[in-house]
Amino acid sequence: MEQRHLTLELLTPTFLGDAQQTAAWRTPPIKAQLRRWWRVAAFAQGMRLPELRALEGRLFGDAAGQQGRKSQVRLRLQPHKGRPGTQHNNAWRQQANQQPLRMNNGLPADGYLGFGRVKTKGANETALPPEEKAELRLAWPAEAEGAEALDEALGLFHRLGSLGGRSRNGWGACHLHGAEAIGLDAYSRPWEEALEEAWIHALGRDGNGLLLWWTPPCKSWEAAMRRLGDLRKGLCGEAGALRPLLSWPVTGQQQQGLDNQNRIPNTLQLKVVRDEQGQLRGQLAHLPCRPEPKIWDALPKEVRDDHPALWRNAHAFLDRHSDLERVHA
Repeated sequence: MEQRHLTLELLTPTFLGDAQQTAAWRTPPIKAQLRRWWRVAAFAQGMRLPELRALEGRLFGDAAGQQGRKSQVRLRLQPHKGRPGTQHNNAWRQQANQQPLRMNNGLPADGYLGFGRVKTKGANETALPPEEKAELRLAWPAEAEGAEALDEALGLFHRLGSLGGRSRNGWGACHLHGAEAIGLDAYSRPWEEALEEAWIHALGRDGNGLLLWWTPPCKSWEAAMRRLGDLRKGLCGEAGALRPLLSWPVTGQQQQGLDNQNRIPNTLQLKVVRDEQGQLRGQLAHLPCRPEPKIWDALPKEVRDDHPALWRNAHAFLDRHSDLERVHA
């Protein structure tokens, strides 16, 4: 058996919880992230659908057929405080954290980036706090098909992954101590090509390199989230009429072919990371793909045709910010 022991540290508050939305460490979201980044690693190794999905089911388990299939990857989680499933009662109070998170336009970054989870009044859902840690132990058969990509998946999880609600917007940022140090070039492809797929499978790149930006070092996670909030707000304004293709639904906005039951996840993912000097930075990573076929086909042709222009403008918007740097490794 291959075995790995890592320490998972949270860098931002994490809306990770049970059925009652009470904050607690749980293994299923971590397994889901591992599967997600395993798919990216497998794609980089040349595997394609539907073979990739079939192999994923054999390695991680699936519920297909009469019996289903058990996962060959075992995962154990031991929080530094309490036990898995122990509830945390620290309700997130937007008002108490308002000033450090105030964006340039006066909006609180937590309410903006955590819309639906962070309310503007009083207390609501609980969150695991920053700097919370847990020991993560994994084991899998060395001969299991597809297992050679698991270390790469852990490295991708460390660099790009987050946990819990609103994790695409900077919440639940993870730092995996002990994960393999990997470069990201091998897991990238030209972003226009990536838009032909309807699932996240690679980091985008263009003529200037990886579509991965860092903010300057920040004194706190609040400062990093505040900068990410300003950038996301600016991107939404830059998108104009194509705003629904950044992410959907959008409060108070309509788009032909979409209703509020449809979902378009944002493929420009925000995260707070810790650099090699131990400083916190905001990170923006574009993992381009188009919406799922049912949604994509329902959109007007002129909107579909403008999809590449939306992202070309978004990349240019980020490149115009002199305080942002492209990450080239």
